[in-house]
Order: sequence, then structure tokens, then C-alpha cells
Amino acid sequence: MPGALFALATRHRQVQASGAWRWLGRISLSLGALVVLLTVASALAPPRQLHTRLLLYGVDGATWSVIDTLRPLEMLPEFERLRADGASGILRSLEPMLSPIVWTTIGSGVGLDRHGIAGFHVTHDACRSARFWDVLEDRGMVVGTYKWLVTYPPREIEGFMVPGWLATGPEVEPEDLTFARVFEQSRKARFRGGEEGAAATAAAGEVVGPVRYVTEGVRHGLRLTTLVELARFALENRIREPAGEERMVRIQVLRARIDRDLFIGLLERYDPDVATFTYYPTDAVAHRMWKYYDPDPFGGATAESQRFWDAVPSTYRQADEILGELRARLSDDAMLVVLSDHGMTAAGTEGGVAVFGLRAGEVDAALAAAGASVDVSQVGMKGTVAGAQGSTLPPEEVEELLEAFQSGRRDLFRVETLSPGVFGLTLALEGDVRDRSAEAVTLPDGSTVPFESFL
Repeated sequence: MPGALFALATRHRQVQASGAWRWLGRISLSLGALVVLLTVASALAPPRQLHTRLLLYGVDGATWSVIDTLRPLEMLPEFERLRADGASGILRSLEPMLSPIVWTTIGSGVGLDRHGIAGFHVTHDACRSARFWDVLEDRGMVVGTYKWLVTYPPREIEGFMVPGWLATGPEVEPEDLTFARVFEQSRKARFRGGEEGAAATAAAGEVVGPVRYVTEGVRHGLRLTTLVELARFALENRIREPAGEERMVRIQVLRARIDRDLFIGLLERYDPDVATFTYYPTDAVAHRMWKYYDPDPFGGATAESQRFWDAVPSTYRQADEILGELRARLSDDAMLVVLSDHGMTAAGTEGGVAVFGLRAGEVDAALAAAGASVDVSQVGMKGTVAGAQGSTLPPEEVEELLEAFQSGRRDLFRVETLSPGVFGLTLALEGDVRDRSAEAVTLPDGSTVPFESFL
């Protein structure tokens, strides 16, 4: 993952047939009611012109290499139009390249040593610096943020605040939009499966069923086309579950359509002076599907890469379409800023030596067993360790625990201080480590595990 940030200014299951038809019947009734509502509401009205003075559109993980590849194919007309009308350039991202850290730096203008956000398991009250919307709100402006990271739990504001994917609960501002987050989180839990997923789905189904989701969704801006696509995907998923990659891409793109609809509904409802919208499929899909888009570092083209090559470009096309819809609602004197938190590239191999990523969960568990409350994150081939929110463990003790990981009599990790209390980890062992997979690693609490547990 290179240190590049791009900016433009101006990531077969069978079911009981009766159950599938019952579910389809419920959706059909809901969509029938929706058609009537849409007819009454005159959905063909032109986009409402907003008074928003600044709109910041975040495209997570977007990188110029993809944009420039698609440019000759004329797949991104809105990006090209914005680049022609405004200014563009490559900006340097920050280490460690973790989205919560970088987006908080973008929002506050200061580094993690000042804003204090060092990992994923944080809430907004851990941020020690004001972000730009806080400043503008203090100056009397109406502000709306949609899925900016580290905004959970949301606070009451004159505009709106919908937290990003780090949120651990469904709370949003305004409260009447909570139904959408309950429904979204129940879908996430169901996709995870297991007892936790089943319990979350059942609980959410009691609160937000398909009928309420449709009626509430229409009131908040969900479009008929989005709801039809949601119903179709849900039915297909019950009859014949798609392949993992296909399913993942469809979920990401469908969720972004829902986000687009709800965000535009909030814009029209509040007409804020300043607003932000963050699009995540460019990052989420690329992390999993880059090997199909750029197959050479992964051994060359295969039938799978030919089948799924378009997965990454499809998210950029959707981001471009949403950009066009947002731009159409802004006045000519509004400022529109499009930016990313980091770029994207293949890790692949280095000098013919296999490259491995650290398993953050295993490092986290080993440190927890030694009594350390920490936040461990994986960044490509590296790991990042910081004290967990509320932890009182001194940074020097965290560093000592990291240095206690041993392979034989050698340090397992190379520990780098990224900022006070935040450490970067890379493997200290040289050469191809595959032959060492069965070697014993001593943990800080004195127990041992195979070396491959961390890779």
C-alpha cells in the first residue's frame, strides 16, 4: 500500500420453496405500497438545488493507478470533468496507513500524536482535537457528516451525523434514521453467520422488518430501484447463494446505493452549509479482489482473474456515478472536494521471497494474555499496536512486551515507535520464513505457539 493520497478539488444453498415465496410475497406487498407512495410523491421531479457551500466526498482507498487505467476507457466521466474544471494532484498519506487514523488527520489537520486516534477500536470521545465540522458548527453553520470514521456515538447537532462502519451500535443523528442502521447491522450479522449472527438478525427483525424498512426507507429517500435490487438480491441469496467474491461485491455496491439514497435524502431535508459523504467499496473490494485486477504479482492471469477483473473498476464507476448525482445538486459557487485516505497496490513478493502479513488477532490475544489492553491492527505486511481506549498501561511496558516475542533466541518483531505510545511491527527474521512455520515462538506470558500462528 503506497503512501499516496489522491485529491480532486473545485474498497448453492437450497431453501424451502414455501419460505422463499412467503418472503417474496412480503417484499412484493411492500414494493406495491412503495409504487403508490412514489407516484403520489412525484419521484420524477428534478434534483433540488442545495445551498451547501462545501461538500467533501471521501473515496476510501482510491488510487490514481486505477483511475488512470480507466481514463482511456472513458469509464469515469465525472472524475474527468472535475479534474478538468478544478485542480488535482497526488498527496502523501501517513504511516501507519490505518483508515481511522488518516481520516481523523484529514478531519483535524493534526497527526495521531495530537488527535489520539491510534487504531480501530475507538469512539469519538477519544479524539483530542476538533475536526473541521466542529469548528464550522461553532461558527453557526449547519453540518452533516455521513459515515466519516470515528464519529460514534453521534452527538446531537443541528444537521445530521451518521457514523461510519466502526460504529458498535445503531445510533444515528437524527434518531428517526436509526431503523436503517438496525437493518444494516442485522444484515452484517447474518452474513457473518453463527449464533451471534442469528440472534442479531432475529432481534433486528422484530424491530425492523421488510415492510417497515420499505415504508420508512421511502420516507427517508430510498429509491424504488434500490429497494427492488435489495429484494432481488435477498431472494437470490435464499434460493442460491452466490460465490463468495460475487456476493461480497454485490453487498458492497448495494450498501453504497442505500447510502447514496439516504445521504441525498438528508441533504434535501437539512440543506447543510457543509456536508461529508464517504464511499467505502473502492477500499473493501480492492483488499479482497486486487489479485484479479492486477494478477501479475499473484502468479499471472487465470480464469478467475478474467471473471472478476471488473470487480475493482465497478466500484470506481459507482463512485463516479454518485459524484455526478451530488454535483448536480450543488450550485456553481459551491466547493466540491474529492479525496482518499491512501492508495492501493499489490504486496506480492519481494526479491522472490514470500511476503506474509501479521495476524493482528493473534498478536492481540498474546498481549491480552500478558495483561496488556491494546489495539492491534494489520496494515498490509505490518502491524500497529497502541494502548486501547482507556488503558493506563505505560507505553514503555507495551514496548517491553512486544520485545518479549522470541523465535529461538531472536526477536520475532522489529519494533518501531511511530508516535508516542504507538508502535509499528514487522518481522525481524530475514529471508524466506516458510521453512520456519513450525518453529516455536515464545510469547510474553511464557507460553509457546508455532511460528505460523502469526502469519
